[in-house]
Amino acid sequence: MTENGTTANRMNDNTQVTTDNLSESCYLYMLTHADGSVFKIGVANDIFARAAVFPQAVDYAKSCAARGTRAACYRAEGVLHRLLHRFRRRLDGDGGTEWFSIDGYDRARVLFDALRDDIGIGSLEAIPAPNAMVVQSDYFLLSREERACRRKERRRERNEAQYLENVRGVAMLEGAVATILERAQIRRYRATLFDGSLHVRGTKETLDAMNTLIKHGGFIHEYGGLNIFGRLHTRKQRSEHVPGFASLNVMWHHIDMQDAIFTADIRDRIVGVLEALFLEPIGHLLPVVTT
Repeated sequence: MTENGTTANRMNDNTQVTTDNLSESCYLYMLTHADGSVFKIGVANDIFARAAVFPQAVDYAKSCAARGTRAACYRAEGVLHRLLHRFRRRLDGDGGTEWFSIDGYDRARVLFDALRDDIGIGSLEAIPAPNAMVVQSDYFLLSREERACRRKERRRERNEAQYLENVRGVAMLEGAVATILERAQIRRYRATLFDGSLHVRGTKETLDAMNTLIKHGGFIHEYGGLNIFGRLHTRKQRSEHVPGFASLNVMWHHIDMQDAIFTADIRDRIVGVLEALFLEPIGHLLPVVTT
């Protein structure tokens, strides 16, 4: 069998996935619309069966996919959706919120290449064109109720992966804040309804902790993503032991009350991180849990 044939068979694997098996292999895909105006970023175990339910036609010659664990694919999908939000285009049909202007395609490839090693996902590869048997997926033989159950299960899988990623992210924030509070000199500016800022003086370990706040300050939810920490400016050190400076601006005024969907435990831990940094009540400035 040719290499492309092997790849096609792998991409058409119909193995059932449960929410408890996030280590199972699947694909992060970037599918280009046949008219070339938009592309879609999503996750699927069977790319062709997934694409077969879209109202939109796909140009496979201009599409690509990367193989990884289900958890890694959902993590990469969430990060890319957040970072490419300004290119987002809403189309009709299942998965209609996952489309982006083709103007952001090259940017998506660059971002993916930059983050894939950290996330633990393979490189993007061309998707071989499906044959007629692949396009006519068994999905069409299902009843409307069975299709709805499939979609519900997929949302549940994605939300489970996103929750685990949020737990990991908030744990990184808590560790970084502990380092900053222990080792840094901090000048705080009173938190307002819109934002708050800090000026920190410390050694490399402290500045690395500040960078961790930015790196892990993004949280994923069902309808997109949220960045808690806005901007970080760091002044480079002249040596390992000479203190450097960093200023951090934390913005919460841009949080959409309807979109910021956290579980109560994640929200409480985020509030704890912010209140530890600013030494004043912050919880009333953040959205409440709506689910």
